[in-house]
Parts: sequence; structure tokens; C-alpha cells
Amino acid sequence: GAPAALENDIEAALRCGIEMQAAMADINTVNKELGMAPLFMGIGINTGEVIAGHLGSHYHSEYTVIGDEVNLTSRVEAHSLRGQILLSERIYQQAQDFIEIGNTNEVFVKGKKTAVRMFELLAVTRHPAVRVPPGDIRTGPRVEVDMPLSFQLLDGKTVVAEKITGRIVDISYGGMYIHSATELAQFSDIKMVLSLSLLVQEQADVYGKVLRVSPVSDGFEYRIEFTSIDVQAQQALKQFVDRLVEIK
Repeated sequence: GAPAALENDIEAALRCGIEMQAAMADINTVNKELGMAPLFMGIGINTGEVIAGHLGSHYHSEYTVIGDEVNLTSRVEAHSLRGQILLSERIYQQAQDFIEIGNTNEVFVKGKKTAVRMFELLAVTRHPAVRVPPGDIRTGPRVEVDMPLSFQLLDGKTVVAEKITGRIVDISYGGMYIHSATELAQFSDIKMVLSLSLLVQEQADVYGKVLRVSPVSDGFEYRIEFTSIDVQAQQALKQFVDRLVEIK
């Protein structure tokens, strides 16, 4: 209802988000003509009670909104992938009869004691129906990091004794990118050890496969997909990535 109430505030917001994502194709066409990099956008949508109005002083004021629901909206947006629109639980409950959703995710966010459910918007089905343009086939957020890594190669089912070092430069729920001075063959299998907590010395074995090899100036960059990870380790990894998303 801010700055002006409509009869269909939520539906209007969802349609606006879809139109914004659709407009990115035209923006990137111009960017390509200008020799500029493409731009991508993630959108988070929520609804709730906020303080809205002109805030500031005699010298400077602006129309803005503040409050817990604004903070939650920011958290939802932070977890959206490029080209994606994520909805809060409250939006979903009020719009579920006229929308189509895709993946759902439960995330522990700052300021909330329980996990927050987020829903991927695929389409508004009420006439005239509109659909979110197809984007990346990403299944979760990716975060840039700079972390040391030690891992071992697998020879069949045998773990090779030699430990190889490198650095994790990008991590997600399902894999990571690493840099290493050691050359590995594509589709090599590796074993890593994941710490489940900073507070206790509890670790889990995680296995991965090298899907892509890219030479770089100081060695090689590898795209690793996790192939075997137990439930506890997966939960710890997800919470770690979610926290990094909040910080970033």
C-alpha cells in the first residue's frame, strides 16, 4: 500500500518483477553493442507492515521504508540467483492461487530464530498470464571466497596418499571452484575433509569430480561438483554458504 494502495498490490508487484527481468534482455543487447559486460538481477518480494514516508532533516529527506519486513525482504533478495524472483512465505500464502512456483529453499537468516522459507516464482497464471524469462540453471547461490584446501585423488576406489593443496575461490551448495598449481585431468575424482563446526573438531569426508579444467596464470582452475556428501555435512555446508550470502 505504499506509496499508494492498489486493489491488487501483491499481483502488481509480481508482474512488475517479471517485467523487470524481461527488460534485462534489452539492456544486455545494448551492453553487447557497447562492448560492455552483461548485467544480471535477482529480485526478492515480501509484504508486511513497515514505517513508510519522508524521513530525514530539513536539509535532506527521502521517501523510504524501514522495519523488520524490509530487512527480511533484503535477506530474500540476497538469496536470489541471477534472473530469479524469490518470494517470502507471506507473499506465497496470499498469491498461491494465481502463481506457479519452482524450487523452495529454507534458510536461516540474520534476525530470525527459525528458518525462513523462500519460493521461486515461475509465472503469474491469472489472465493475462506472464512468465519469468528462463535464466541460469543454477540450483543455489554461489559465493566468492578465498580459503585453503587440501585434497587427495582417487585411483578407482583407492585414496592416493599424496595430499594436494589449493584454494577455494567460489563455493555453492553443490560444488566449488578451486585454484591449484597441480594439474589434474578432467573427470578426476577427489576426496576432501569438511569441518562441520568451528566449535568442535567434527569432520566429514566429501567426494567430488573435476568437471572443468581451465589453465590460469599461476596454475589451474577447476570446477568441482560434489558427488558424495552426507546429510550432516550438506546441512553444515548450506548454512556456511547462507551465512556468506548474508555477509556479501
